[in-house]
Formats: sequence, C-alpha cells, structure tokens
Amino acid sequence: MLTIKQTPDRRLVVGDKILPDIDSLGIVKSARKVANVKALRIEAPTEIQYADGKISQAKAGDWLLQGDTGDVYFVSGDVFRRTYQIID
Repeated sequence: MLTIKQTPDRRLVVGDKILPDIDSLGIVKSARKVANVKALRIEAPTEIQYADGKISQAKAGDWLLQGDTGDVYFVSGDVFRRTYQIID
C-alpha cells in the first residue's frame, strides 16, 4: 500500500521523498463534473437508512440531496452554501 502524508506546510511525503505537490507523481488533469441535484433543507434531525444497512444522520440546517441516478445523501449547510447554487 502506498502511503502519502501531507505536512503542515502542505508538502507531500511519499516514502522517504518530500514532494512540493502531486505533479511529480504523474497527475492527470481533471475537473469536477457538474450535475444538478434536487435539494431539501432539513428542519429537524433526520436520518437515512440505506439498503446496505448504513445510516447517515443530519441536523437542522443540513441539506438532503438527490442526484441524477436517484442516490440520496446529506451535506452540511456550510458545504451546501460553498458548493451549490439554487437555480429555481
């Protein structure tokens, strides 16, 4: 298993080598895919139990999102404000 550690000054340690960033590891430039989601602001503590039995919890102010494939998940209110824009 390859272990990569990040130093407090944001350099990477790979084995015994210190790297300034991931460029020297053979990066592939990429961009985040943009997809629309349906969103509902949570007003009270809520939980989702997924088909595999895992449970995810949210608090008031978090958001319940549903993606294009039907998957549902919570994001915190802070993450929602930084990442999503209400379009309608």
